[in-house]
Order: sequence, then structure tokens, then C-alpha cells
Amino acid sequence: MSRRKRAQVVNKTPAALQLSPVEMALLLALVTIPALFNIQSGASFEPDKAAIMISLAVAAWFGRAWQVWRMGSWRQIIARCSFARCALLGLAMWAAVVAAVSVDPVTSLWGNYERAFGLLTLLAGLTFLQIAWEMTRAGKTWIVVDAAIVGAVIPLLYGYLQMLDLDPVRGMGVSFPLGERAASTLGNPLYLGDYLLLVSLLLLARRLMRPPNRRGARRILEGMLLLTVSLLVLTFSRSAYLGMVAAGLTLLFFGWRQRHNESEAAFRISCGLVAALLGVMVLLSGMLIWLWPYLQHGGTLQQRLLIWQAVAELARHQPRLWLLGLGFDTLPLVIAPYLPATLGHFEPDFVFRIPDRAHALPLELLTMGGLPWLLAWLGLGGWLLRRLWRSKHPLASFLAAAMVGRGVLLLVSFPTHAPDLVFWALIGLGFGLDETRNEVRTWTSHDVLFLLAVGAVGAYGFSMSAAGPGGWMVWLLAIPG
Repeated sequence: MSRRKRAQVVNKTPAALQLSPVEMALLLALVTIPALFNIQSGASFEPDKAAIMISLAVAAWFGRAWQVWRMGSWRQIIARCSFARCALLGLAMWAAVVAAVSVDPVTSLWGNYERAFGLLTLLAGLTFLQIAWEMTRAGKTWIVVDAAIVGAVIPLLYGYLQMLDLDPVRGMGVSFPLGERAASTLGNPLYLGDYLLLVSLLLLARRLMRPPNRRGARRILEGMLLLTVSLLVLTFSRSAYLGMVAAGLTLLFFGWRQRHNESEAAFRISCGLVAALLGVMVLLSGMLIWLWPYLQHGGTLQQRLLIWQAVAELARHQPRLWLLGLGFDTLPLVIAPYLPATLGHFEPDFVFRIPDRAHALPLELLTMGGLPWLLAWLGLGGWLLRRLWRSKHPLASFLAAAMVGRGVLLLVSFPTHAPDLVFWALIGLGFGLDETRNEVRTWTSHDVLFLLAVGAVGAYGFSMSAAGPGGWMVWLLAIPG
């Protein structure tokens, strides 16, 4: 082979291969955190996932500090300050203030034992958002999408093993019987439904907007999409069903706008309709609380109504909640006096523990950081939806569907780490869509794909290794990689 031909081969190397350690931290987080779980825990795998998330974020910060020191690019970072970056910086600073003055600063920093959703976890999420944003600006949007898809393979397969009664680790659920509702490596059907909702939208976007060249790869994507939606249905999570409907309607609406190039007035009208719908939902929630004595017949709706009532009483007796909130993961430290004894009748789990979540995202944000925290996130979300509405990028409608669908889902639920991580990445993609430079056509090489697959299998194998020889074999399979 001549020197000219060799040079041509080198020049054809996909730009996606040029991944920095900072970018690899995000990709590894997307494939390892969903696959990791703790077989010794009968309630939640969240602290284990949070530990990996924070560790990879810290590694990314070290990598970024090294890049800045080597290149001396502090001035460039300051010069690139925009509204979105200033907004994220403001959120991080307010979160630090809230954690410092919370009812328990230590818990606010690290998170509680069951959820581990403290200030460090939030900062890790903002870190991954920033990395996804920069990767999108560098034309590596679909690398992030494909890493999230690869990360969903093990939760998908393990969920079907549970439903087919082939789970190698026999567990006992408290709020739900394992094998009747899919929970997979996320530990709870609600968490899994939240995660699969986002993954199904990414699979659909990958198949429609950027289909692989090989027919076999396209069939794999189609099969995985079918299995993902089917497993989401098997979670039997009504909140996930609501989110799926909301995401589908948003996808149709934004897609119709892109085809017909509707004006800004249509977006404002739609925002008004959404605001009116939210107002009606708030009124209905108030009516349901008022009608509570007539609805006491059991079920998750009554459980949530009791918790919402307790949060309302807490806000009435502690005015500081409206300004500064209570801090991160500190709700169970103060809500106990306001919880009725009948709560255990509707949820066996609450017989021996205190609810640590408000089970509604607006109330979660309010109790965490007060009314400024809630309004800031609502404003940022509205700004991003407007940005996606104006964008001509084909992925914009799918990102908007993910935002709206998950927002509806979380109206009666609460965020968890694995779906949060995917959501942080999607928000970063939304920030950078219209800033993309020379978008990479092919997303990866076999080496990068193999590395991500090994990371996922390694995390799953490490989780299973505590189960005995059966788990050790799975763990050993990841070592040669």
C-alpha cells in the first residue's frame, strides 16, 4: 500500500473516535449506572448508583481541570458564558446555599441512606449535562444517544428474566411482588417505567432520524424498541402510561410544527393551554384532598393524597420552606408529625418507615429549595421547550417529548438516578442542538462499542458477584475486556 493510500485511510477515521476522558466519563455513566444494583438491598439501589455517578463526575472534573491547565483556556470558558450557562451556575449556587442552611447540612450534602440524592448528586448531574452539551456542540450528538441505548440492554434483558421467573437472584419486594411487575436493575417498577420512557424515545429517534446503514442493525433497533415498550407496559405503572401518552402527543405536535413551520404564536397558545391544564390539575388535586374522607378505599392515589396533605401541613407550619426549602433529602426528618397513621393501610412499606419523597415533582422541588428553586426549574424548562420549538434539528421534537412526558410522569412520582442521568444528558443535547458544528455521521467504532458493552457487563457482573458462583461467572466474563 502506498503512502498516499495509507494517509487516506487515516483521514477516514471517524471523528467520534476522538473522545476525551471527560466525554468517556459521561458515556461510561450512561452504560454502568442503569446496570448496577445491590442484591443485598430489598428496598432501593439508589445509593450505589449515586456513588458511581458522583465518582465519574469527579473524574470528569479532574480531566477538565487538566485540560484547562494544559491549554490555558480559562478566558475562553469565561467568554463563552451565555444565558443557559449563567442559569445553570445560578442553580448550582442556590443549591449550595440551600444545603448550607438546611435542617441537616450533612444529609443535604450527601443525601440520605435510602436515596442518596444530595447536593453532590445534583452537581454530578449538572456536570454530565455540561459534558453532553459540549459533545453536542462538537457534533457528537448521536454518540450520547447510542451510549444511552447500549446502557439499556442489560436492564431490558434482566427485566424479562424477572417476568419469566428466571431471575438468578430471588428477591422479595415490599410494595410489589417481584415477577408480577417488572423492576429490573432499577429496583422498582416506577423507576424502570421512568427510565424506559426516555430510552424508547431515543430508540425511536435513532431508528427514524439516523438509521444504521446495515439492515441487520436496523432490525436490532426495531426489536429493541418493541421490547422496551413491552417491558414499560409490564411495569404496570400508571404514571409511566401517562408519561407515554404525553410524550406521544408532544412528539406529534412538535413534528407537525416542524413540517408546517408554524409561528411563535402557536407556541404561546400551546403554553397557555398547558398552563391552563396544570391549573385545572391543581384545582382537581385540591378537590381530591377535600373529598378525601369519601375516597378511603385503598390504593396508591389515596397514599399520595395523604402525603400531599402532610406536605401542605408542613408548609403551613414551617414558612421557611417557601423561601429556602428544607434541603436535599431532608423531608423525612421533619414530615413525620404531619403524617396520618392510616398511611400504612395503603402502603405496607410505610408501616415501618417514614416517606422520604413528596411523590409529586413540584412538591419535591418546593421542599428541596423553596419557591425560588421551583420557579427557576420551571423557567429553565420553559425556555428550553421554546428553544426546541424553534429548532429545525430532527432530534428536537424527541427531546421535547422526553421533557413533557417525564414531566407528566413525575407529577405523581419522583426522580431517581438512572432516569435522571439520561435526562441530564438529554437536557444537555437540547442546549447544544442549534450550536452543532460538523455533526459526526457515524457514532463509534467497534473499540468504543466494545468498551461500553464491557462497562455495562462489568457493572452487572459486579452486582451479581455477591450472589455466589453463578454471579462470579458473569463477573469473570467482563475481566478479559
